[in-house]
Amino acid sequence: MEIDLLAHHKAFIPQIASLYEEEWPHYYGVQSKVNPVKELEAGCNRDRLPICLVAFEGETVLGAVSLKASSILSEVSQFPWVGALLVTPKMRRKGIGTLLLRSVMKQARKQGYYTLYAATESAGNLFIKEGWVYDDLLLMEGKEIIIYRYCV
Repeated sequence: MEIDLLAHHKAFIPQIASLYEEEWPHYYGVQSKVNPVKELEAGCNRDRLPICLVAFEGETVLGAVSLKASSILSEVSQFPWVGALLVTPKMRRKGIGTLLLRSVMKQARKQGYYTLYAATESAGNLFIKEGWVYDDLLLMEGKEIIIYRYCV
């Protein structure tokens, strides 16, 4: 398995976009205003935000994560945000999410960011295990979203 900048592997964009649409149809679905292909293309940067990383083996995407200036929680002013962290369903619980998170944290340090934020309703244990701390709790569309913070 490798983890690298999506900018070096743009051919993976359709696979990742499809995964995002399946995992988060309310955000990336047909009736959404967010186009995952365009968002991923925008994340094909090497030295500025947004930056997307992809985990892959051969020609198969295993997961992805992004470092962004903003979050779906637009009313929250902190930045940068770790977002769109996703591992394909068949590859979950194999450490890929942890490796993606560590890789994006390393990328953030390279960019000069020493405080990071993430919002999740389901992956809190992953963040806590990697040293992130609880920052806030928000209610979004009836769901509790926990914001975590990481300081290098």
